[in-house]
Amino acid sequence: MTTSEVGEFAAAFDEVLSDVLTTDALLASAAGDSPPTPDLAGTLAEVGFPVIRLTEEQGGLDAGPDLLAALMIVAGRRLLPTVLRDEALLVAPLLAAGTAAGDTSAGTWLTQLTRGGGPVAVRVLVPGLEPGRIEMGPDTIALENAAVRLGPTAEALMIVMEAGAGIGPLEDLSIEHHRGVEPGQGAAKVSGSIATFRLTGDEGVIPAALCSWQLGLIAEALGICDEMTRQSVAYANEREQFGKPISSFQAVSHLLADMKERTEVIRSVVGRLVSILGAGDDPDALLTASRFWVPRAAREVCETAIQVHGGMGFTWELGIHLYYRRALHLQAVFGGAVAAAEAVGNRYLEYVYE
Repeated sequence: MTTSEVGEFAAAFDEVLSDVLTTDALLASAAGDSPPTPDLAGTLAEVGFPVIRLTEEQGGLDAGPDLLAALMIVAGRRLLPTVLRDEALLVAPLLAAGTAAGDTSAGTWLTQLTRGGGPVAVRVLVPGLEPGRIEMGPDTIALENAAVRLGPTAEALMIVMEAGAGIGPLEDLSIEHHRGVEPGQGAAKVSGSIATFRLTGDEGVIPAALCSWQLGLIAEALGICDEMTRQSVAYANEREQFGKPISSFQAVSHLLADMKERTEVIRSVVGRLVSILGAGDDPDALLTASRFWVPRAAREVCETAIQVHGGMGFTWELGIHLYYRRALHLQAVFGGAVAAAEAVGNRYLEYVYE
């Protein structure tokens, strides 16, 4: 796919999301701790988003890293619900691999997913970080207050970790809904055990899927920063103090410059990851560093946006807090600042002493 085609596809995706994920819809979702719209999964299915990571033979778009990054930048700007993102980037490819291996159950789940049914709750465990209260055996998954994200019509739970992946029905499980750091995303805690089936016997499928998923989250962080910087610049040029736009004041212009600097560094990281993955090289070192630095930089951009907006930045109506919460969510799914920093340190020591 050419650069212009990638841009056209991303622009069309942005147009679709802008119609349904309005600020009012997102604010109502956060206030009610409910999905922003019941028709969103079906709308995404119509434009092919759930199958972006499937091959053409599997009925998908076979999106390369460049298209994946472009779409996830849009998803970050529009705050696409996290479960729908995880289903497209991680769940669908693994179900497709299971289907190709002859697992009819995986095929059934995949069909429901690609039609916008979204019957999955997702828990992702990033390689090298704390796995949480989950134990995966050859036939069962045992959970003790494991945090998950429930889709609006979730009927099954998928656990993905470096060593494998499994899925099973949500029956007979203890599910406790709670308001997470980002309301409206289906946060819940699950206890119990479920029988699973292995999604694929190919050991390379799961690491590849996790790698693309991480690229998607980093691109999502870039979309957050793009939107926060855009809104802050527009507000600073509009808002006047002492008869001048506040953007003309050095203190404010420095804040905007800091936001832009962090945003462009993240853009460089995304570009480098796209290049590495496109060439088929190993992105592990850059991903490890990015899991620590990118969410922190995105959080700082959101904090600065609040500061630039002054008293208005703390109000509910503007919705800046929604982007801040998504940045915190990204940091959490990457293991948190401490665990991500430890992973960077361990990776460096391996490099020095290997």
